[in-house]
Amino acid sequence: MNWDRRRYVAIAVVALVLLAGCAGAGGGDGGRADGAEPMAGQSGGGGDGGSGGDTSLDFDQSEGGGDSAASGGGSVARQNRAIIKTGRVRIEVDNATERRARLESRVTALGGYVSASDATRHQENNETWLEGYVVFRVPSENFSAMKAAAGEDATVLSEQEETEDVTDQLVDLNARLENLRAERDQLRRLYNRSNSTEDVLAVQERLSDVQGEIERLEAQKRSLEDRVAYSTLRVEYQEPRPEFARIERTRFYEQTPLEALGNSIATLVRVVRSLFLVGVIVLPWVAVAAVPVGVIAVLVRRYVWTG
Repeated sequence: MNWDRRRYVAIAVVALVLLAGCAGAGGGDGGRADGAEPMAGQSGGGGDGGSGGDTSLDFDQSEGGGDSAASGGGSVARQNRAIIKTGRVRIEVDNATERRARLESRVTALGGYVSASDATRHQENNETWLEGYVVFRVPSENFSAMKAAAGEDATVLSEQEETEDVTDQLVDLNARLENLRAERDQLRRLYNRSNSTEDVLAVQERLSDVQGEIERLEAQKRSLEDRVAYSTLRVEYQEPRPEFARIERTRFYEQTPLEALGNSIATLVRVVRSLFLVGVIVLPWVAVAAVPVGVIAVLVRRYVWTG
């Protein structure tokens, strides 16, 4: 009897694994063999358990659309696409600190936040200028407004915008999660009916794998939904770099005799001053070295010359 029960549990576990694999393969096509867009209720989003439903995927369908779409004589279900927006704007401003503060206030007013930032201060010839970047996360419906604010009262050097459609990825994730949750429920029922230790361990191992896969897919889904809900805008700013005046030097053969004489005297003064400074620097070393040299000279005169 125990052997029959263990064989039943093993067969049930294997059957669940095979069914999950087949269902997952079918879910990758959104549940439609002909590759058509999924209709309302076909994405599997209703099986999201306690995750609160999908905010990034909304399916709108007119009345009677289910039957008329199947017959080809009515309106087809319209699906809102899940789009990830990212942008990059390079600007030149007179006051980078003031501009950054204005942009941070603006993104807060639009319901966003600052996710990263960096600033570098350069200095040359007593002149300083700033450059850096700020990464903003803003609700997708306010992305255009934030991008426009970045270019206000500034010189826009360059700007880029990219979009990525992740609707199919979210549909596939919903379908796979629905199948895995169904398998998890069946495994839990099978676990409660198991009596032997071997049966319990076998079901528990598979249940742990399924739960881990569910958590991984849920995290992936949350990440996609967050990127859809909040667009990313990177604003790179810089202040104008000061223009340093060049010292124009007259070539030697273009100088007048008076200029040549003045330059010669100036060069002589610099040489004399340099030699004087060298003497001042060397003098302490000469004074320190004179003591041992004098002692050696006295000893040589006393013992060598008089000897």
